[in-house]
Amino acid sequence: MFKGLDVWAGTGAVDWVGLKQAGHVFAFVRAAYGDEADRSAAVYLDGAGAAGLKRGVCHFLRTSKSYPAQIDLMLQLIDTLGIGAGDLPPAVRVGDHPHVDGPWKAADSDRFITAVDRWVTAVRERTGAWPLIHTQAAFWARLGNPAGFADCPLWLAGERPASPRLPAGWTQFTFWQYADQARVNGVLAPVGVDYFVGDSERQLATLLLR
Repeated sequence: MFKGLDVWAGTGAVDWVGLKQAGHVFAFVRAAYGDEADRSAAVYLDGAGAAGLKRGVCHFLRTSKSYPAQIDLMLQLIDTLGIGAGDLPPAVRVGDHPHVDGPWKAADSDRFITAVDRWVTAVRERTGAWPLIHTQAAFWARLGNPAGFADCPLWLAGERPASPRLPAGWTQFTFWQYADQARVNGVLAPVGVDYFVGDSERQLATLLLR
């Protein structure tokens, strides 16, 4: 497996060259949180790319914000951040955020599933590739294990058990965020750390946008 990490504006300083030398191969950068662009996304993407890491962007969808506005923002960011050939497909984070949006309400589920579906459709049309879905098995089950998303590569979220539990609809993960608050040399703050399931750069290359 190849290792990588995921960062956002609160991560602070990142030694991208040092991470590459330490064996990190890819990085996901938060492009937006709800309907707000991440202020550090462009700097992180430039740094990761210059150091030779494969780079991708992710978007936290939020239930308390307008879904069309969030999707429109992501489409704009794909263009303004220069996401294109040679980059990883964009990812959508499917989860709850109770510290800002309050406790999850069952009534939110249908609207949220529709929003994820429309996000996937819009991003696929813009990039020509199936985007990644980042989620946990438990939250996917809370949504009722919605069907129709299995073509999207899975970026599995969950602390590191011997065998991570997969959400219904997938038979394997493509990326696995096995910790979200890890200490990594070369990164100022705790950070998400990830594995790519493949064991060759050729396999990773099959995912890249063209």
